[in-house]
Amino acid sequence: MANVVICELLCYLQNYFGKVPRSLLCTNVAGFYDDTEIVDANNAFFIAVSNMKLAFDDLPRNKPMKAGENKRKLDVDAIVSMFEYLDYWNVSLPAFVAKNFKTPTECLPNRC
Repeated sequence: MANVVICELLCYLQNYFGKVPRSLLCTNVAGFYDDTEIVDANNAFFIAVSNMKLAFDDLPRNKPMKAGENKRKLDVDAIVSMFEYLDYWNVSLPAFVAKNFKTPTECLPNRC
């Protein structure tokens, strides 16, 4: 079986990345998912990327953000920035899937 990571937030981002504006995607993810889901997704994404053993010197690193009112936004920005970086280099990502998909409906491509 192909490389699969179970994470609803990453599944959502992978499916809508490049289809909706970055700012709308980040705003909706930061507003819809709670702090724990965002931190867990951030960690899962960076672990999945590090397991790919990419040979890029400038690969973004997972830096823990300090608690504060912007923490969620910064964590989501870090995930989306990594998506952008890997997209730029045409890196094939693992399949991110969800057990229970509770999509932020206001950001579906046909509603943006």
